[in-house]
Amino acid sequence: GQAFRAPNMAELHYAVSGYSKKNPDLKPETVDTYEVVWEQGIGRIFRLTTSGFYYEVSGLIRQEVDPSDDLNIYRNSDAEIRGMGMEFSLDAQFKNGIRGRTSYTLQDARDPDTDTRLTNSPQHLVKFNLIVPIAPEKFFAGFELQYTGERKTLAGHHAEDFAVANVTLFGQELMKGLDLSASVYNIFNMKYSDPAGSGRTQDLIEQDGISFRVKLTFSF
Repeated sequence: GQAFRAPNMAELHYAVSGYSKKNPDLKPETVDTYEVVWEQGIGRIFRLTTSGFYYEVSGLIRQEVDPSDDLNIYRNSDAEIRGMGMEFSLDAQFKNGIRGRTSYTLQDARDPDTDTRLTNSPQHLVKFNLIVPIAPEKFFAGFELQYTGERKTLAGHHAEDFAVANVTLFGQELMKGLDLSASVYNIFNMKYSDPAGSGRTQDLIEQDGISFRVKLTFSF
């Protein structure tokens, strides 16, 4: 596969006197991806999927300091970023309507100039999802667990690994065209932080604790 990301307006035109300057000549980032997938049914309930992937990113847009005037500017990197990894997932669907999925991803993305891992790029990812029908075709309960391994920060430190759990209750077609969902995110109020991007004072930015969302959708 091949894809690209065009520079956004901030990367092209953001300028602050004495701090940063614009670069209207930025080019899009491009990525070439390669993936091999093997799927195997296990009985009538389970399906195992194994995949290996490799990608190359060219022209990565980075913020750097121009030594001629000490101003921050976004530029396309000359380095070609390379990443590779494997993913294993197991899906299950039972006759009573219960569905589940668990997956594990091992990946390694590096800067070839320094042979170091990229910032904000975890090596280990684990996900678990479970959907249980409360009332057939009407109400469902969902549980999600996500684990993210430690990640390198711009300052060379590390954001600690963490796991967050989310719960959702979903009702569909309560009336004709009416759907309702209620979700609780980070139900155990896990304290964790993400690596900050370039141009930030902080090296780590603390993320939200427990939060709630109610969503009402009406289609006609």
